[in-house]
Amino acid sequence: MGIAVRATRSGNTLLEITIAVGVLGLAIVPLLGMFTGGVQVTRSTLDEVLATSYSTDVLEQLEVVGASRLPEMSRISTLDGTLRDGAMIPGGSSGPFHLAAVPDGVMVTARISTPTKGVRRIVVDATPRGRGQAPFAVRLESSIEEALP
Repeated sequence: MGIAVRATRSGNTLLEITIAVGVLGLAIVPLLGMFTGGVQVTRSTLDEVLATSYSTDVLEQLEVVGASRLPEMSRISTLDGTLRDGAMIPGGSSGPFHLAAVPDGVMVTARISTPTKGVRRIVVDATPRGRGQAPFAVRLESSIEEALP
């Protein structure tokens, strides 16, 4: 009498492994897309927070100077270097700006105007300089009156 030996196979075939890797790959691709999208949103938010902080700093320093010591009209900008740490505040009688570094890729502009006698209107704008993301703009405005003698 002969003994029959039955061979059992355990493990996965190459086809099963290929299908499993393909399914895993299809599941991972959207997850990677979410991570890169999250990084872009975080970078944009950080730029906006830094631009707002910088603009607030500029506006506060101009407000402290006071309307009587600011020129009737002026424009200063990070683009042409007139708005930077150590640059003279318009009017010249109030000393230099004390500012942090401007956020990378952001242009900040401050405009001073005189809508009525004795009042200075200050508008500070911060806008991105082409980063390939959805644009944002930060605008802060303030009006200050000359102090009465």
